Amino acid sequence: MTMSATVQLAKQGDARAITQLINQQLQPRGITAQASREGSCLHIRLEAQRVIPPQQTVVRYLRQALERLSAASIDEVRIYARRHGDDELGWQEDIPLLPPSERRALRRRRRSVFRRCFRIWAHWQAIGLGVSFVFLVVLAAVVLALMIIASDLGWDKPQLGPQVTMIAVAALFFWGLILGDAQTEVLLQRLRRATLWKWATGLGLPLGLAAGLGLLFYGQDWVLRLVGLLPFSIDGSIFRGLVVPFCAGFSGFFVLGLLQWLSICRRVRRSFRWLISSTFGGAVSAAIGSLGSRLLSSLLIKHWNLSDVPEMGVALSVVICTFLVWFSYQAITGVTIARMLHRRPKVKFRHRKPKLKGRMTRKAV
Repeated sequence: MTMSATVQLAKQGDARAITQLINQQLQPRGITAQASREGSCLHIRLEAQRVIPPQQTVVRYLRQALERLSAASIDEVRIYARRHGDDELGWQEDIPLLPPSERRALRRRRRSVFRRCFRIWAHWQAIGLGVSFVFLVVLAAVVLALMIIASDLGWDKPQLGPQVTMIAVAALFFWGLILGDAQTEVLLQRLRRATLWKWATGLGLPLGLAAGLGLLFYGQDWVLRLVGLLPFSIDGSIFRGLVVPFCAGFSGFFVLGLLQWLSICRRVRRSFRWLISSTFGGAVSAAIGSLGSRLLSSLLIKHWNLSDVPEMGVALSVVICTFLVWFSYQAITGVTIARMLHRRPKVKFRHRKPKLKGRMTRKAV
Protein backbone atom coordinates (compact mmCIF):
# COMPACT_ATOMS: atom_id res chain seq x y z
CA MET A 1 0.00 0.00 0.00
CA THR A 2 1.36 3.40 -0.94
CA MET A 3 1.83 6.19 1.56
CA SER A 4 -0.90 8.36 0.03
CA ALA A 5 -3.41 5.50 0.27
CA THR A 6 -2.42 4.92 3.90
CA VAL A 7 -2.94 8.59 4.72
CA GLN A 8 -6.36 8.58 3.06
CA LEU A 9 -7.44 5.52 5.07
CA ALA A 10 -6.13 7.12 8.25
CA LYS A 11 -8.18 10.28 7.55
CA GLN A 12 -11.24 8.03 7.29
CA GLY A 13 -10.47 6.66 10.76
CA ASP A 14 -8.95 3.28 9.82
CA ALA A 15 -7.10 1.96 12.90
CA ARG A 16 -4.55 -0.10 10.91
CA ALA A 17 -3.52 2.87 8.81
CA ILE A 18 -3.20 5.05 11.92
CA THR A 19 -1.08 2.35 13.56
CA GLN A 20 1.24 2.23 10.54
CA LEU A 21 1.69 6.01 10.47
CA ILE A 22 2.39 6.26 14.21
CA ASN A 23 4.89 3.38 14.18
CA GLN A 24 6.88 5.03 11.40
CA GLN A 25 7.76 7.78 13.89
CA LEU A 26 7.86 5.89 17.18
CA GLN A 27 9.50 2.53 16.30
CA PRO A 28 12.95 4.11 15.64
CA ARG A 29 12.73 5.37 19.25
CA GLY A 30 12.00 1.94 20.66
CA ILE A 31 8.22 2.41 21.04
CA THR A 32 5.59 0.23 19.38
CA ALA A 33 2.00 1.44 18.95
CA GLN A 34 -1.20 -0.47 18.40
CA ALA A 35 -4.43 1.44 17.60
CA SER A 36 -8.01 0.20 17.74
CA ARG A 37 -11.44 1.80 17.36
CA GLU A 38 -14.38 1.77 19.75
CA GLY A 39 -17.04 3.97 18.24
CA SER A 40 -15.71 7.55 18.04
CA CYS A 41 -12.94 6.77 20.54
CA LEU A 42 -9.48 5.74 19.33
CA HIS A 43 -7.43 3.54 21.69
CA ILE A 44 -3.65 3.67 21.28
CA ARG A 45 -1.50 1.23 23.25
CA LEU A 46 2.19 2.09 23.50
CA GLU A 47 4.84 -0.40 24.56
CA ALA A 48 8.49 0.54 25.07
CA GLN A 49 11.43 -1.84 25.16
CA ARG A 50 13.39 -0.32 28.06
CA VAL A 51 11.67 2.55 29.86
CA ILE A 52 8.11 3.82 29.94
CA PRO A 53 7.52 6.39 27.17
CA PRO A 54 7.61 10.00 28.45
CA GLN A 55 4.03 11.07 28.95
CA GLN A 56 4.13 14.79 28.04
CA THR A 57 6.26 14.36 24.93
CA VAL A 58 4.26 11.43 23.53
CA VAL A 59 0.87 13.01 24.29
CA ARG A 60 1.89 16.28 22.65
CA TYR A 61 3.12 14.48 19.54
CA LEU A 62 0.01 12.30 19.19
CA ARG A 63 -2.33 15.26 19.73
CA GLN A 64 -0.61 17.31 17.02
CA ALA A 65 -0.41 14.35 14.63
CA LEU A 66 -4.07 13.41 15.00
CA GLU A 67 -5.25 17.01 14.73
CA ARG A 68 -3.27 17.38 11.49
CA LEU A 69 -4.79 14.13 10.30
CA SER A 70 -8.32 15.53 10.90
CA ALA A 71 -10.13 12.21 11.05
CA ALA A 72 -13.80 13.21 11.06
CA SER A 73 -15.06 10.08 12.87
CA ILE A 74 -12.67 10.34 15.85
CA ASP A 75 -13.67 12.61 18.74
CA GLU A 76 -11.54 11.21 21.57
CA VAL A 77 -8.19 9.44 21.94
CA ARG A 78 -7.27 7.22 24.88
CA ILE A 79 -3.58 6.43 25.27
CA TYR A 80 -2.08 3.61 27.34
CA ALA A 81 1.66 3.24 27.93
CA ARG A 82 3.70 0.53 29.59
CA ARG A 83 7.10 -1.12 29.44
CA HIS A 84 7.57 -4.40 27.59
CA GLY A 85 6.94 -7.31 29.93
CA ASP A 86 5.07 -5.34 32.60
CA ASP A 87 1.48 -6.20 33.44
CA GLU A 88 0.61 -2.82 34.94
CA LEU A 89 0.23 0.39 32.96
CA GLY A 90 2.80 3.11 33.36
CA TRP A 91 0.31 5.90 32.63
CA GLN A 92 -2.97 6.56 30.86
CA GLU A 93 -4.43 9.78 29.42
CA ASP A 94 -7.53 10.79 27.49
CA ILE A 95 -7.30 13.46 24.78
CA PRO A 96 -10.47 15.11 23.48
CA LEU A 97 -10.16 16.17 19.85
CA LEU A 98 -11.86 19.22 18.43
CA PRO A 99 -14.41 18.79 15.63
CA PRO A 100 -13.05 19.50 12.12
CA SER A 101 -14.96 22.79 11.86
CA GLU A 102 -13.46 24.05 15.13
CA ARG A 103 -10.00 22.87 14.06
CA ARG A 104 -10.26 24.84 10.82
CA ALA A 105 -11.48 27.90 12.73
CA LEU A 106 -8.57 27.55 15.16
CA ARG A 107 -6.07 27.31 12.29
CA ARG A 108 -7.59 30.42 10.67
CA ARG A 109 -7.28 32.33 13.95
CA ARG A 110 -3.66 31.26 14.32
CA ARG A 111 -2.87 32.33 10.77
CA SER A 112 -4.58 35.68 11.30
CA VAL A 113 -2.61 36.24 14.52
CA PHE A 114 0.62 35.38 12.73
CA ARG A 115 -0.16 37.76 9.87
CA ARG A 116 -1.06 40.53 12.31
CA CYS A 117 2.15 40.02 14.28
CA PHE A 118 4.20 39.90 11.09
CA ARG A 119 2.69 43.16 9.84
CA ILE A 120 3.51 44.91 13.12
CA TRP A 121 7.03 43.45 13.10
CA ALA A 122 7.66 44.43 9.48
CA HIS A 123 6.35 47.96 10.07
CA TRP A 124 8.60 48.27 13.11
CA GLN A 125 11.63 47.11 11.11
CA ALA A 126 10.90 49.44 8.20
CA ILE A 127 10.48 52.42 10.51
CA GLY A 128 13.53 51.75 12.67
CA LEU A 129 15.99 50.71 9.99
CA GLY A 130 14.75 53.20 7.39
CA VAL A 131 14.94 56.24 9.65
CA SER A 132 18.32 55.15 11.04
CA PHE A 133 19.77 54.59 7.57
CA VAL A 134 18.60 57.97 6.26
CA PHE A 135 19.85 59.82 9.32
CA LEU A 136 23.28 58.14 9.24
CA VAL A 137 23.66 58.83 5.52
CA VAL A 138 22.78 62.50 6.00
CA LEU A 139 25.12 62.77 9.00
CA ALA A 140 27.98 61.13 7.10
CA ALA A 141 27.41 63.47 4.14
CA VAL A 142 27.47 66.53 6.43
CA VAL A 143 30.67 65.39 8.16
CA LEU A 144 32.33 64.63 4.81
CA ALA A 145 31.31 68.02 3.42
CA LEU A 146 32.70 69.82 6.47
CA MET A 147 35.98 67.90 6.18
CA ILE A 148 36.28 68.81 2.48
CA ILE A 149 35.55 72.48 3.18
CA ALA A 150 38.06 72.52 6.03
CA SER A 151 40.77 70.95 3.86
CA ASP A 152 40.11 73.43 1.02
CA LEU A 153 40.39 76.36 3.39
CA GLY A 154 43.56 74.99 4.93
CA TRP A 155 42.18 74.57 8.44
CA ASP A 156 43.76 72.16 10.84
CA LYS A 157 41.99 68.93 11.63
CA PRO A 158 39.82 69.31 14.73
CA GLN A 159 40.89 67.37 17.78
CA LEU A 160 38.57 65.39 19.99
CA GLY A 161 37.42 67.56 22.84
CA PRO A 162 34.36 68.67 24.80
CA GLN A 163 32.92 70.45 21.75
CA VAL A 164 33.01 67.32 19.60
CA THR A 165 31.53 65.28 22.45
CA MET A 166 28.67 67.74 22.85
CA ILE A 167 27.99 67.65 19.11
CA ALA A 168 27.94 63.83 19.18
CA VAL A 169 25.52 63.81 22.14
CA ALA A 170 23.28 66.35 20.39
CA ALA A 171 23.32 64.26 17.20
CA LEU A 172 22.36 61.12 19.15
CA PHE A 173 19.57 62.99 20.92
CA PHE A 174 18.28 64.33 17.61
CA TRP A 175 18.47 60.87 16.05
CA GLY A 176 16.59 59.43 19.04
CA LEU A 177 13.84 62.03 18.67
CA ILE A 178 13.40 61.25 14.97
CA LEU A 179 13.48 57.50 15.55
CA GLY A 180 11.18 57.71 18.57
CA ASP A 181 8.72 59.90 16.67
CA ALA A 182 8.59 57.35 13.83
CA GLN A 183 8.12 54.47 16.28
CA THR A 184 5.40 56.42 18.07
CA GLU A 185 3.37 56.33 14.86
CA VAL A 186 3.41 52.53 15.06
CA LEU A 187 2.46 52.55 18.74
CA LEU A 188 -0.35 55.05 18.28
CA GLN A 189 -2.08 52.67 15.89
CA ARG A 190 -2.94 50.47 18.89
CA LEU A 191 -2.29 52.76 21.89
CA ARG A 192 -4.11 55.94 22.69
CA ARG A 193 -1.22 57.65 24.45
CA ALA A 194 2.41 56.95 23.61
CA THR A 195 3.85 60.42 23.02
CA LEU A 196 6.45 60.05 25.79
CA TRP A 197 8.12 57.27 23.79
CA LYS A 198 9.78 59.85 21.55
CA TRP A 199 11.44 61.68 24.44
CA ALA A 200 12.41 58.42 26.15
CA THR A 201 14.18 57.28 22.97
CA GLY A 202 15.85 60.67 22.53
CA LEU A 203 17.27 60.56 26.07
CA GLY A 204 17.91 56.83 26.09
CA LEU A 205 20.20 56.68 23.05
CA PRO A 206 22.97 59.01 24.34
CA LEU A 207 22.66 57.80 27.93
CA GLY A 208 22.64 54.15 26.89
CA LEU A 209 25.59 54.62 24.56
CA ALA A 210 27.51 56.38 27.34
CA ALA A 211 26.77 53.53 29.76
CA GLY A 212 27.77 50.87 27.21
CA LEU A 213 30.99 52.58 26.11
CA GLY A 214 31.89 53.37 29.71
CA LEU A 215 31.65 49.70 30.64
CA LEU A 216 33.42 48.66 27.44
CA PHE A 217 36.46 50.88 27.97
CA TYR A 218 36.60 51.39 31.74
CA GLY A 219 34.71 48.50 33.30
CA GLN A 220 36.63 45.48 32.03
CA ASP A 221 38.24 44.96 35.44
CA TRP A 222 34.81 44.79 37.06
CA VAL A 223 33.61 42.32 34.43
CA LEU A 224 36.78 40.29 34.92
CA ARG A 225 36.06 40.00 38.64
CA LEU A 226 32.58 38.71 37.94
CA VAL A 227 33.90 36.20 35.40
CA GLY A 228 36.49 35.06 37.96
CA LEU A 229 33.65 33.86 40.18
CA LEU A 230 32.59 31.29 37.57
CA PRO A 231 33.63 27.67 38.20
CA PHE A 232 35.23 27.41 34.74
CA SER A 233 37.85 29.45 32.88
CA ILE A 234 37.27 31.57 29.76
CA ASP A 235 39.77 32.22 27.00
CA GLY A 236 41.04 35.81 26.68
CA SER A 237 39.81 36.24 23.10
CA ILE A 238 36.34 35.00 24.06
CA PHE A 239 36.34 37.35 27.05
CA ARG A 240 37.23 40.42 24.98
CA GLY A 241 35.19 39.42 21.91
CA LEU A 242 31.98 38.15 23.49
CA VAL A 243 31.76 38.58 27.28
CA VAL A 244 32.75 42.26 27.49
CA PRO A 245 30.53 43.33 24.52
CA PHE A 246 27.67 41.31 26.02
CA CYS A 247 27.97 43.13 29.35
CA ALA A 248 28.36 46.51 27.61
CA GLY A 249 25.28 45.90 25.49
CA PHE A 250 23.40 44.73 28.58
CA SER A 251 24.09 47.95 30.46
CA GLY A 252 23.55 50.29 27.49
CA PHE A 253 20.31 48.81 26.23
CA PHE A 254 19.04 48.45 29.80
CA VAL A 255 19.14 52.23 30.13
CA LEU A 256 17.36 52.69 26.78
CA GLY A 257 14.78 49.99 27.52
CA LEU A 258 14.13 51.32 31.03
CA LEU A 259 13.27 54.80 29.80
CA GLN A 260 11.07 53.44 27.01
CA TRP A 261 9.35 51.05 29.41
CA LEU A 262 8.55 53.90 31.81
CA SER A 263 6.80 55.71 28.97
CA ILE A 264 4.34 52.83 28.29
CA CYS A 265 4.21 50.89 31.57
CA ARG A 266 0.75 52.28 32.42
CA ARG A 267 -0.62 51.85 28.91
CA VAL A 268 0.30 48.24 28.05
CA ARG A 269 -0.36 45.11 30.06
CA ARG A 270 2.76 43.08 30.85
CA SER A 271 4.93 45.82 29.43
CA PHE A 272 7.87 44.55 31.52
CA ARG A 273 8.54 42.16 28.62
CA TRP A 274 9.85 45.15 26.68
CA LEU A 275 12.47 45.88 29.35
CA ILE A 276 13.57 42.24 29.41
CA SER A 277 13.66 42.02 25.61
CA SER A 278 15.53 45.31 25.22
CA THR A 279 18.12 44.39 27.85
CA PHE A 280 18.92 40.83 26.85
CA GLY A 281 18.26 41.45 23.15
CA GLY A 282 20.71 44.34 23.24
CA ALA A 283 23.30 42.20 25.01
CA VAL A 284 22.97 39.42 22.44
CA SER A 285 23.05 41.98 19.62
CA ALA A 286 26.26 43.50 20.97
CA ALA A 287 27.89 40.06 21.09
CA ILE A 288 26.72 39.33 17.53
CA GLY A 289 28.03 42.71 16.33
CA SER A 290 31.41 42.21 17.97
CA LEU A 291 31.91 38.71 16.61
CA GLY A 292 30.51 39.49 13.16
CA SER A 293 32.52 42.70 12.74
CA ARG A 294 35.77 40.90 13.53
CA LEU A 295 35.11 38.14 11.05
CA LEU A 296 33.71 40.28 8.22
CA SER A 297 36.19 43.14 8.57
CA SER A 298 39.16 40.75 8.46
CA LEU A 299 37.78 39.08 5.33
CA LEU A 300 37.10 42.42 3.60
CA ILE A 301 40.52 43.82 4.52
CA LYS A 302 42.23 40.79 3.02
CA HIS A 303 40.04 40.95 -0.07
CA TRP A 304 40.62 44.68 -0.65
CA ASN A 305 44.30 44.67 0.45
CA LEU A 306 43.76 47.31 3.15
CA SER A 307 46.17 45.84 5.70
CA ASP A 308 48.51 48.81 5.20
CA VAL A 309 45.79 51.29 6.20
CA PRO A 310 44.84 50.55 9.83
CA GLU A 311 42.43 53.49 9.99
CA MET A 312 40.27 51.95 7.26
CA GLY A 313 40.19 48.65 9.13
CA VAL A 314 39.01 50.34 12.32
CA ALA A 315 36.37 52.38 10.48
CA LEU A 316 35.14 49.31 8.60
CA SER A 317 34.91 47.30 11.80
CA VAL A 318 32.92 50.06 13.54
CA VAL A 319 30.48 50.39 10.63
CA ILE A 320 29.87 46.62 10.41
CA CYS A 321 29.49 46.31 14.18
CA THR A 322 26.97 49.18 14.31
CA PHE A 323 24.93 47.71 11.46
CA LEU A 324 24.84 44.19 12.95
CA VAL A 325 24.01 45.42 16.46
CA TRP A 326 21.17 47.68 15.37
CA PHE A 327 19.72 45.22 12.84
CA SER A 328 19.68 42.31 15.28
CA TYR A 329 18.35 44.53 18.09
CA GLN A 330 15.50 45.77 15.90
CA ALA A 331 14.64 42.21 14.86
CA ILE A 332 14.56 40.89 18.44
CA THR A 333 12.63 43.76 19.98
CA GLY A 334 10.24 43.87 17.01
CA VAL A 335 9.00 40.41 18.00
CA THR A 336 8.28 41.70 21.51
CA ILE A 337 6.40 44.74 20.20
CA ALA A 338 4.32 42.50 17.93
CA ARG A 339 3.40 40.18 20.80
CA MET A 340 2.53 43.14 23.04
CA LEU A 341 0.32 44.94 20.51
CA HIS A 342 -1.29 42.30 18.28
CA ARG A 343 -4.21 41.69 20.67
CA ARG A 344 -5.08 45.37 20.88
CA PRO A 345 -7.49 46.67 18.23
CA LYS A 346 -6.50 49.58 16.06
CA VAL A 347 -7.36 52.96 17.47
CA LYS A 348 -9.86 54.89 15.36
CA PHE A 349 -9.26 58.59 15.42
CA ARG A 350 -12.46 60.56 15.10
CA HIS A 351 -12.27 64.04 13.72
CA ARG A 352 -14.52 66.18 15.84
CA LYS A 353 -16.22 69.15 14.31
CA PRO A 354 -15.32 72.41 15.99
CA LYS A 355 -18.06 73.73 18.21
CA LEU A 356 -19.28 77.24 17.49
CA LYS A 357 -19.36 79.42 20.52
CA GLY A 358 -22.42 81.55 20.97
CA ARG A 359 -25.54 81.59 18.86
CA MET A 360 -25.67 82.27 15.18
CA THR A 361 -27.61 85.39 14.35
CA ARG A 362 -29.48 85.88 11.19
CA LYS A 363 -28.28 88.54 8.85
CA ALA A 364 -30.48 91.55 8.64
CA VAL A 365 -32.42 91.60 5.46
